[in-house]
Amino acid sequence: MTSIYQEDLAYVHHLGFPDLVEGAGDELLALFRGQGLDSGLVIDLGCGSGTWAKKLLEHRYSVLGIDVSAAMIELARRTAPEAEFHVDSLYRTALRPCVAVTALGEALNYWTDEEPSETRLDRLFRNIASHLPKGGVFAFDILVRSEDEPMHYRTWRKGTDWAVLLEVSERRKESLLIRDITVFREVGHGYRHSEERHRVLVLDGTQVEWLLRHAGFEVTVSSHYGGYPLAPRRRAFIARKT
Repeated sequence: MTSIYQEDLAYVHHLGFPDLVEGAGDELLALFRGQGLDSGLVIDLGCGSGTWAKKLLEHRYSVLGIDVSAAMIELARRTAPEAEFHVDSLYRTALRPCVAVTALGEALNYWTDEEPSETRLDRLFRNIASHLPKGGVFAFDILVRSEDEPMHYRTWRKGTDWAVLLEVSERRKESLLIRDITVFREVGHGYRHSEERHRVLVLDGTQVEWLLRHAGFEVTVSSHYGGYPLAPRRRAFIARKT
């Protein structure tokens, strides 16, 4: 379906980038409980390797996870075997009645087989709203547009058997962020090298908020999930079905 998050990068992301779920997971669970959503089905769009699904299962929720990466879904099935996972587009997957929907880690920004667009987001938000009860929650974070300097930087991270190098370049006129990712992973007696290019559409936060309200949600926008701060230019949207 798509070439992003192939085997080695999926492995690296699973081991080396647990920060968001570790930091935001408890905040979201508290939010659910505050809405009286103590159990039931949570649909996780862009579920990755299943770390959030595992945490939800530990707190008595059932989980349906969707991701375009087959390698991520394979990891997720090992990480949270009691959850249900499918390789699918988050725009075309069949939803079910549920108490909450999440899309953590900029899942709505990613340009995979289908370009994120106002039309697709509007359709997705309406679909989600139709499957939530009154008071149900749709929680997600996205990368938003800014008048600040475009993002251009390089960074890296390493573990015991892997290293990943990242180069980021923002094309403001196209509302596009390019992430060129190089992975080295120890396999046998050597290191395997792989590369991926991720295209991330930079979204208009004000327009996303309008679309959510138009779909029937009450919306709170923040640079934090509760007490957990997001990276620069990321915004958390907490949408409650009215």
